[in-house]
Amino acid sequence: MKIKEGKSNHKKDFFSSWKNKVILGILILTFSSLTACTSPGYPMPPRTRTPTNIEDAGGIYAATWISVETGFESDFEPGDISSFALQADGSLWAWGANESGQLGNGRTTGWSEFIIQPVQVRILDDVLSASAGSEHTLAIQSNGSLWSWGSNVYGQLGDDTVDQRRMSPDRVMDNVVAASAGGVHSLAIQSDGSLWSWGSNAHGQLGDATKEQQFNPVLIMDDVVAVSAGYLHSMAITLDGYLWAWGSNSRGQLGNGNTIDWESPIQIMDDVVEVSAGNDHTLAITSDGSLWSWGSNRSGQLGDGTTEDRHRPVRIMDDVIAISAGYRHSAAVRSDGSLWVWGSNANDQLGNNGGHRPKPTWIMDDVVAVSAGQSNTLAISSDGSLWFWGRDWIGQSGDDIYFVYSSNFGFALLMIFVFLFAIAIVPPMAVVVIVRLVKWRRRKNMQPFKKPYSVNYRKIREGFLDN
Repeated sequence: MKIKEGKSNHKKDFFSSWKNKVILGILILTFSSLTACTSPGYPMPPRTRTPTNIEDAGGIYAATWISVETGFESDFEPGDISSFALQADGSLWAWGANESGQLGNGRTTGWSEFIIQPVQVRILDDVLSASAGSEHTLAIQSNGSLWSWGSNVYGQLGDDTVDQRRMSPDRVMDNVVAASAGGVHSLAIQSDGSLWSWGSNAHGQLGDATKEQQFNPVLIMDDVVAVSAGYLHSMAITLDGYLWAWGSNSRGQLGNGNTIDWESPIQIMDDVVEVSAGNDHTLAITSDGSLWSWGSNRSGQLGDGTTEDRHRPVRIMDDVIAISAGYRHSAAVRSDGSLWVWGSNANDQLGNNGGHRPKPTWIMDDVVAVSAGQSNTLAISSDGSLWFWGRDWIGQSGDDIYFVYSSNFGFALLMIFVFLFAIAIVPPMAVVVIVRLVKWRRRKNMQPFKKPYSVNYRKIREGFLDN
């Protein structure tokens, strides 16, 4: 009896077909890509290839002192940069990243937002100098009081707390004549020459012969006249001209001939008048004006014409009066006012409109101060005008003091859709492919008959009946 097959009433689910899933995934990626291209937001900050006057870009008109966050211990991330400038009236201005409140304007921004117009640091006037750390800031007033603000995860603010952040300046100590903010630690010199440190101490960067972090200033040594905090190492010059170093030494940045960390100060060289500690390299000037460098040299930031690390000081150039060690580039000012830079130029932070430079390269004249950051550089000319180049954090239009630079929301949305596509579409496709491969392999391994043959059903039947 022949049975007529009927159609099944069961309808397949749209998602049961891997082909439909692929089509859906392509549609999702297309939609999210279009969203990324058309969503509101501002482009990534441009790069200023040559020195530009900040006043011409809508910023402050003059400065007497500058500091740029070095963006320590990482490759370029836009959120790692904050800049500070001090005007003649003692007002301190800041711009750039503010996710930890390091600008001191009483508020924070998201990790992808940036202040692109200089804002004045709140409740702080009569400032003599300031120092930008990784995500915290130190400032000294004319009365010798030291103030701190920004990230405090490691106690680097020195206020006996371990808060996540502090958005406005908080008083730390008095009688301070110099201070330096490192990656996650801080250093300060009092008027009597005593050196104090606090914050993270994982590599011995506090110099107290331990690796215990300190939430309050601790005394390290006496007769100190200058200090510089790198990311994980520290440098100090004593009254007799000796240079001392301690902390991380992974790339030879201490300059003592090895790569072993030191938890207490060790003597490096003598006759030193100025020092600058970068991410993992160090610069120093001796009394005769000669410039010396050591430590990491992966981008030519030592200026000796090579990319080989140096574990001891090497002489670079003469007639130098000011220096600044950045993340992977360096800058120096000579007695004639000429500015020289070298090292990485990945973000045009050298200002030479060219590539990396393993040797000093002239940039401009009539310079009295310079500060090298992670991906940009600031300089002050003799007339007080402030110049910048590299990653451009200064707004090119408008005067809104709270204008926020926002990353593209659509790009983030695109990444989310890509992730969902990966976990929802790709695994089922992979299973389907594996199953099909297994079936194909099984069919391939089946042995077919070598030649046709017929079955004699009569013999089979007779044999069955005989049994």
